[in-house]
Amino acid sequence: MIRRIFFIAALLCMTLALPHPVSAQEAWQEGAYLTFNACGLQSSGYRVAELTATKSIDRTVPSRTSNFTLYMESGVRIVHQVSTLIGPVTVPVPIDVDYLSVSRDLGWAGLDGSVVVFDAANNENVTVDVHLQWVANAGVVQQGSLYKRAATITGTLTLRGFNWLSPCGLSGYIYSTREPKPRY
Repeated sequence: MIRRIFFIAALLCMTLALPHPVSAQEAWQEGAYLTFNACGLQSSGYRVAELTATKSIDRTVPSRTSNFTLYMESGVRIVHQVSTLIGPVTVPVPIDVDYLSVSRDLGWAGLDGSVVVFDAANNENVTVDVHLQWVANAGVVQQGSLYKRAATITGTLTLRGFNWLSPCGLSGYIYSTREPKPRY
């Protein structure tokens, strides 16, 4: 009986001493991207926007951070007049890092918050309200270490009470450096 206990204890010690494979990635980034170029504006007017939202997760620390980079510009091409010029500027996701959410399968993402940014065309600070949802409309594509899913984007990107976005000219994707599960 003592030999059995000694054998089990020795086996247990050897098992604990062996290296164990890590089953989950320890650090990764995930987020969503959109680009917008308004269609059909009168008098050679233009309105463009680009937004990249990123959440960084590191389980070894543990830490999570979320931020987004924003660029917005509008004006009239014929007279080379710029009426709005914001960024590109990177700002933290306000209040809670989880106001940027991405599903594990990259099927959806969402970003909510209000940030104050500088409008260089008007030389003033302005508030931009962001309430966006991405819903995947295609399968996962791997590009290098990045996994992406094209997405349909809904919601608002509001400046001075005006929603900059419309379905025409809007595109984007959801991404992660961690392989999505399940992978569609």
